[in-house]
Amino acid sequence: MSYLYLFISAFTYVAAFSPFDFKIFLFFSLILFFVIIENLSTKDKIKYSFVYFFLIHTIGVSLVNISLISYCDMNIFSGLIITFILITLISLPYSLIGLFHKSIHNNGFYNINIIALIFLLAEYIKSIGFGGFPWLLIG
Repeated sequence: MSYLYLFISAFTYVAAFSPFDFKIFLFFSLILFFVIIENLSTKDKIKYSFVYFFLIHTIGVSLVNISLISYCDMNIFSGLIITFILITLISLPYSLIGLFHKSIHNNGFYNINIIALIFLLAEYIKSIGFGGFPWLLIG
């Protein structure tokens, strides 16, 4: 059931960006995500963080697959494999959120700032590592 909530949260995250531009959805998405991972073990937090951002990038970066097939003369299978590898690679840095997430109830303001810094670090790694890949950045 929590994977269904992750999918809903990922969909609302993507809906906060163009072409939908429902900016308030971003807050609801992140709140739901942190509620889902709040009482999990560190290993599960890392896994759920990766799955959450993998879903986000699967929904938001699917146009890369269409471009590869249409403009690079690739077959559908090759385009899907390359897109899957890209989505996996750009989702990996976000696993740091699950690694460093601690209960907000225990640490309060300190933990919120650490999570914001981890988001920034993950997005910096994503943008530098992939030549400024600008999709779905919140930081």
